[in-house]
Amino acid sequence: MAQKLVIIDTDAGIDDAQAIMMALAAPSLQILGITCCFGNTDVDNVCQNVLLVLSVCERTQIPVFQGAAGPLVGATKAFSDHFGTDGLGDVLEDRDPQWKEKLQTEHAVNAMIRLVADNPKQVL
Repeated sequence: MAQKLVIIDTDAGIDDAQAIMMALAAPSLQILGITCCFGNTDVDNVCQNVLLVLSVCERTQIPVFQGAAGPLVGATKAFSDHFGTDGLGDVLEDRDPQWKEKLQTEHAVNAMIRLVADNPKQVL
């Protein structure tokens, strides 16, 4: 059975971190990239959370792209702290000081367009 190609777009709080781990473990999926946007926490925390999940799961070869830091239309809604201030329950004391270097330079939206165009009718 051929693997299904996916792009994960996330605001990586605890729930999305678990979903990413499940997708990583699914033999039927090939994750082409993970795009990050604000939501459960600010986009910097989201990117760090995704990079942490990939590191823990030993899948750091999957590219991570930073996207929107706020809404494209309308007012910014304050973040809720039901996932802590960092989106992962504030359980981590040490963050990777070089996390930005691990992100792709391409913007998340451009990456999604490119990945879908490079794999016509294959990306879910």
